[in-house]
Amino acid sequence: MISIVSKVEDTELGLKLTLENGNNICVNNYSHYLLSESVSRCDKDRLKNIYIRLVSELTQMSEKTIKSQML
Repeated sequence: MISIVSKVEDTELGLKLTLENGNNICVNNYSHYLLSESVSRCDKDRLKNIYIRLVSELTQMSEKTIKSQML
């Protein structure tokens, strides 16, 4: 199954990924998935940039486009 992320939102609960089919995925403990450091030691902007790059790679969208769609 292939799902394309059409929108990325930074919410207080974490990153909300809206898929092309309308379903949503909320990643609320994103440092756990990609980084070995604890959340308290990581800069939140750095984590967002990591996920923007990840979504960019997965969707073949530019980082600029993804940032423009973030609310």
